[in-house]
Amino acid sequence: MPMWFGQFIPAKINVANKASQINEEEAGLKQKQKEGELLSELASRYYGLVLAGQACKVRAQVADAMKKHLFDSQKLSEQGQIAKVEFLHAQVANSDAERELKKANREASIVERTLLNTLAVEDTIGILPASKLFILKNIENEEFFIRLALQNNPLLLQVDSKRELAATGVKLEKSNYLPSMALTGTYTLAQKDLSSYVPQWMVGLGLNWSLFEGNTRNRKLQAARFKVDQVDEAGVKAEEDIKTIIRKLHQQLGMQVEQLEELDKTLEFAQTYVDSRDKAFREGLSTSTELVDANLLLAKVKIERLQALYSYDVTLATLLQVCGSPEMFMQYQTSVQAITESF
Repeated sequence: MPMWFGQFIPAKINVANKASQINEEEAGLKQKQKEGELLSELASRYYGLVLAGQACKVRAQVADAMKKHLFDSQKLSEQGQIAKVEFLHAQVANSDAERELKKANREASIVERTLLNTLAVEDTIGILPASKLFILKNIENEEFFIRLALQNNPLLLQVDSKRELAATGVKLEKSNYLPSMALTGTYTLAQKDLSSYVPQWMVGLGLNWSLFEGNTRNRKLQAARFKVDQVDEAGVKAEEDIKTIIRKLHQQLGMQVEQLEELDKTLEFAQTYVDSRDKAFREGLSTSTELVDANLLLAKVKIERLQALYSYDVTLATLLQVCGSPEMFMQYQTSVQAITESF
């Protein structure tokens, strides 16, 4: 009873296996890139909800201040210390403050639904953010993040995979110049009724070698080499683009820190201005308009500070996503150097 066995040993098989492995690795990199984009989007919407919640608190503070101002205005008007028009202005300011508070609450609800969509959970679930807006006065320089991106950025790693795949394609085309071999054989398990001169096993080697195919193989080889050059050029451009983006985002972080430092000074002046106007109004030395404007100015500065913090957090999340290390965001958020803000 003879049994056949065989093995095909062309170089094309090894090359095809390598190409398959590279394609599998590239699919993993694309998944990592998508995950990084989703994490960046999640950070943007999560801290957007934190910003909206803090803005509601600022508007509530303004509403409380206007209620107090309305109460004071009524008492002073009844005592004849201020004109009735001042009391009427306080009523208008109180109504405006309540309207702005309701508007802020509605906007917060919209932001919350947007975050729920990102998390793919039902609208009936409420979200109470545990984290606060934060900022870091000092952070690593541009070169640190550039090195991080060169090591971890999924797009750059995909270019490396494509470069390796293109090089594999060159090897594949070169293999067409080599012969294809096939090893075959038989082995007789039982020799009953067979002559003793018949061998138990036989081995054969087949060889297929195309010596001439016109200029087809050469054109395919040149095309494969051109593909390598294309990938190299794309890789250089992608690397420069990544570096430019990182430098831009890093500079934005610096500008947001500078903006917050200026707003800190303005906030101190605005708070002092409100206190002085409130005291002057109760003494009959200031008008309702001046006090209301002072409170609105204070609220404006507070919200601008919150927006600067929010912009910093979103920019940092985007920077780390470009670097291919979005998981580092939590490290910065919980750092002892992180300065948080809450009203």
